[in-house]
Amino acid sequence: PKEGHELLLKTKFIDLKAKLKGVEIRMQCHLVHVDTSEDISKYHFSFPPHLWYQQQRQTFRTHISNDIQFNLRLKYQEHEWLEAKIVDVSSEGCGLEINKHIKIEKGELIKHCDLGLPDGNHLFCKMIVRYVSHDDQHNLTHVGVKIIQFEGSDKRHYLRAIQNAQREMIRRLSRVANSE
Repeated sequence: PKEGHELLLKTKFIDLKAKLKGVEIRMQCHLVHVDTSEDISKYHFSFPPHLWYQQQRQTFRTHISNDIQFNLRLKYQEHEWLEAKIVDVSSEGCGLEINKHIKIEKGELIKHCDLGLPDGNHLFCKMIVRYVSHDDQHNLTHVGVKIIQFEGSDKRHYLRAIQNAQREMIRRLSRVANSE
């Protein structure tokens, strides 16, 4: 569209995002030259200095809508409990959104986690941090964790809850696809 062309000429860069089979790739490229011969614009970009590649996981990850309640409280720095919003789940871990900027590092062990399932049950587990990013504009910390230990038979309850959430999200997606 004309607006996009004009914006690209003004900003001189483009932010590209792509997702295929659960793998997300992002890059930012700077405009070097525009060729507008033959009434078609051809854009030449510099090679991107950074390529963000989100590794595909061995287990399927389901994004969770706000009305499916998975809650997480984790003990942070041995004295403070933090509430985290679970934004996606898999059989091995989950993606968290914490409404504050916290200092947490990749590889850090979280020994005390209270995971609330949609059916109201609470499970206790240990997690290890696999990914951390900070959104300073919204004062958020995004954390990816792998669950490494459940208490007792809690893993079975967790897997059942994940399976139910996956089915529900697939149902919703198929309804949307069928209505279009």
